[in-house]
Parts: sequence; C-alpha cells; structure tokens
Amino acid sequence: KGDNAAAADAFRAFLDAYGTDERAAVAAYRIGQCLGKLGKSAEAADAFDVCVTRFRDSRWADGALFNKGRYSYDAERWQPAAAAFYDYTKVGKVATLKAQAWYFRGDALFRLNRPEDALVAYDGFFASGADVLNTPDCKELRPFARFGTGVCEQAAQRWDKAVAAFRQLFEDYPAVPMIDEALLNGAEALRHLQKLDEAVTWLTRVADEYPKSELAPQALARLAAIEAERGHTAAAQAANDRLVKTYPEFRNLAGEGRFRMAWQRLQAKDYEAAEKLYKEALDGATPEQEPDRKS
Repeated sequence: KGDNAAAADAFRAFLDAYGTDERAAVAAYRIGQCLGKLGKSAEAADAFDVCVTRFRDSRWADGALFNKGRYSYDAERWQPAAAAFYDYTKVGKVATLKAQAWYFRGDALFRLNRPEDALVAYDGFFASGADVLNTPDCKELRPFARFGTGVCEQAAQRWDKAVAAFRQLFEDYPAVPMIDEALLNGAEALRHLQKLDEAVTWLTRVADEYPKSELAPQALARLAAIEAERGHTAAAQAANDRLVKTYPEFRNLAGEGRFRMAWQRLQAKDYEAAEKLYKEALDGATPEQEPDRKS
C-alpha cells in the first residue's frame, strides 16, 4: 500500500508538470489504479474521470470510463456509477466490458429505486450474445442478473413475470447463494397471484433447505400467515411452533402469527380457539407488541 500511495503522488506530480505530454494520459490512468488498490474507491473514480475528460482521445480513455463506473459503484455512488456504465454501453470498445456495464448499471439503478430502468439494463446484459455471456467475468454475473430481473419485476408488481424469472433462476442456477431470497420473494409474488399452494411449497423449501439462512424465520412466519389466512389452523400452528422452537430469538414473529390466527378463529366464531391463540400470542409478544392489559 505504501508503494501505491507513493506511486500515486509521483504520477500526480508528473501530471501537474507535464499535462500536455503524451504520457500524461498514462499518468492519469495510473493514479486511478493506485487509488483503487488502496481501497479509495471514490477518489479512484474521480481520478479515472480526469483521464476520461482530459484525455478522451487517448487509448486509455476506454478503460478509464469503465473503471470510473466500477469504482463509483464500489463507493456506492449509484447515480454516477449508473451514468458512467451507460456511457460505456454506448461508446465502449470491449464487448465483455459492455456486458458488465449493463449488469452493474442495472444493479445501481435498482438501488436508486428505478426498477423499470434497471430491467432495461438487465435486458441489455442478456442481449450481449452467448459468446460474451460465456466468458468467465460475464458468466458469474448471469445468475445475479436473473435474480435482479425477478426482484425488479416484483418491485413493479408484475407478479407473474417475477415468478417466471425466479423459476428460471432455480432451473439454470440451482446452487447459487441467493436461492433462499429468491424463494422468499417468489412466494410473496405467488401469494399475490393467489397461487397459495405453490407459495407454501417455496416457503417450506426455505425453512427445510436453508435452516441457517437469516430468511428462514421470515419464511416460517409467512408460511404460518398464509395457512392462517386460508383457514388451515393446524398447519399455521405447526409453522409457528417450529418458528419458536428453532429460532427462539424470533418468537415475536410467532406472536404476530398467532394474533393473525386468533383473528381468523374469531371470524369463524370459534371463540375457544381464538381465546387460546390470543393468550399464546400475548405470551410470545414483545413489550412493544403487547397491548395494555389495563385498557
């Protein structure tokens, strides 16, 4: 790291002294590289921007533009990242970098709460061609782009398209690390489509196949909620009991589920069951959830 810091200072000195020299573009590019290696992503992005703007006709400008987007992304500067990657998709010279630019633009736009624009970017990534998408750097992004497509379709409330994207993810990439999240999100989309049996199946998969996932307690809580909503009291109770036993630190989620089941039993005029569930809910409720018993 010390060498990179010293090198960056030396390249800055050269750039300041010989800004019109043909080697100045190299110096500007190297400053960005050194700062990137030092973990100074925002400063690296700014340095690559200098290379792009001052030396746009040099052979270093192409890589600098992509790296401007890359380091803006690493610095979580989503808007500049999305803009730089968009520019690269238009003027970039390397096909594999263009495809990556589409992907990272899509992710940046989703983080900016622009799912429709993100979908356009993901489509651009998938339209890059098989030869490009099968290169190592692009191949590893394909499942993430498919997942991102599903999440964006869900954010746009196009539930059927979200489910289709998640199904494609399961089929093409069954072992990727975000399957549990895709199952949880997909189950919510299925619930909106009133495909409750399949939603239950997907949620059960999260609980059964990914018990160590931080999403497993949520899956059991949602499973209990769906079962309660459709009057399957025993199944809802079983999901809640499993939640409390397996994840006691999330017993508040089970309390919420029991409140929901109690309401369902009350609507069915099963007053004894409703009272029992309500008491169980209070036993599992957090202080914030528990009502004032004196009122």
